[in-house]
Amino acid sequence: MGYLLVLVIIVLLVVDISKKSAKPVQKSNNNGVSSVANDQPVAVEQTPEEKMAAYAKQQAAKQASANSTMNILLYAGSFLLVSAMLFFIAGADVNYVGPSVIIITLVAYLSGLLLNSAVPYLKPAAKAFNYTAIIIILFWPLAFYGFHLDAQLTAILTASVGFLASIVSAIAFNSKSLGFATFAWLYYLLIALFAGSNPTTEISFYVASIVTAVMTIGTTLVWRSKPTWLPVCFRKSVQILSLYIFPVMTGLTAVTLEIMSSTTIMK
Repeated sequence: MGYLLVLVIIVLLVVDISKKSAKPVQKSNNNGVSSVANDQPVAVEQTPEEKMAAYAKQQAAKQASANSTMNILLYAGSFLLVSAMLFFIAGADVNYVGPSVIIITLVAYLSGLLLNSAVPYLKPAAKAFNYTAIIIILFWPLAFYGFHLDAQLTAILTASVGFLASIVSAIAFNSKSLGFATFAWLYYLLIALFAGSNPTTEISFYVASIVTAVMTIGTTLVWRSKPTWLPVCFRKSVQILSLYIFPVMTGLTAVTLEIMSSTTIMK
């Protein structure tokens, strides 16, 4: 279940980050000469107003190009941050991994929120930093290893932080992808609360089936009541989860339990 949660969250966030809208820009020079591909430039007499409009369009195109370049650089920086953290975890002393990973997560997360509120045209890069921080939270169990915490407590802390961080980010960026990620963290949190410290395979499946059924009923009731207090970024995820995802997961866990009960695994 843990690996499935990691895969779902990473896929959702990476797909959302990678979405880009490409708009064609008509190029024009300062003299009001419009260029057409594979044709010779044709001089057109323009009024001062038309020249000013052409200049403004050219400046807007330059600014858009600069913003795109800056966003791409910050995208690369966010993914390099994850890579550097993984290398650090692999080779560092376990006593220093925990605090370092937590600090890196907070810096990336708060940087994303700050960029989003202070520099609107860098919102795509702000998303990248914020989503990167949420992905790093998935590695917090490794960070907590040096603190010698109980396995269940580690899972609860990790899921709680991921759940709260996803809620804040989903509302701040109005992100439907983070709406799905929020429910994935909630699913992880409920399993961590009820599975115990060292759950066996059959207990894990029993807990997962119960949690899935509860979330199916909960999301269905929320979707049917259509509450006005529910932020827009969560409405699509509640609809899809209640109608498709959780019912399918409930069926799969029920079938798995039936297969396990008919074999010697649960004996």
